[in-house]
This record gives sequence, C-alpha cells and structure tokens, in this order.
Amino acid sequence: MKDMPSSTVCRYEHFETDWYARWAKVFDLPLPSASAIAHRKHWEFCAIAQSLDERGMLAKGRVGLGFAVGREFLPSAFAALRFFFPA
Repeated sequence: MKDMPSSTVCRYEHFETDWYARWAKVFDLPLPSASAIAHRKHWEFCAIAQSLDERGMLAKGRVGLGFAVGREFLPSAFAALRFFFPA
C-alpha cells in the first residue's frame, strides 16, 4: 500500500506522516514543532524522495539524470546517499 497519492498538494497533515519523518531524518531536516515551522520546500524534498522510493527508482543499480539543477538540494543529497546521478 502506498503512503502517498501519485499527485498531491502540500498539506500540513503530511508533515505528521511517517514518510515525511523518515525522509526529514535522512535529509537532516527539522520536523515542525514549537521551535521549527513547516516549510513547503522541505515537504517537496521529502515528497519527491518518497515518490521515487515507492516506485523503486532509488534502488541499487538505478540511475537518475537531472537537467539545470544548479544548486538544488536533491541531486547532491541523493549522491551523498550513494544514488547515482551522472553529470
């Protein structure tokens, strides 16, 4: 069973899900609390990672390619986690 639909908008309730907590921990992002607010960009990072993971795209042997990623967080985060993104 999938934790997340194939397409959705950012909702605060997502910040309280197991999948968000899992990826926030992996990416060292703060969980929303009295001292840390929920950021849409953090949700995007976690939602994209969850979607890729659900579809088996982060499995060993998979390769990803990004165009014009500039200073985007995810390509470098995935590379640090040993997912392969060729230049």
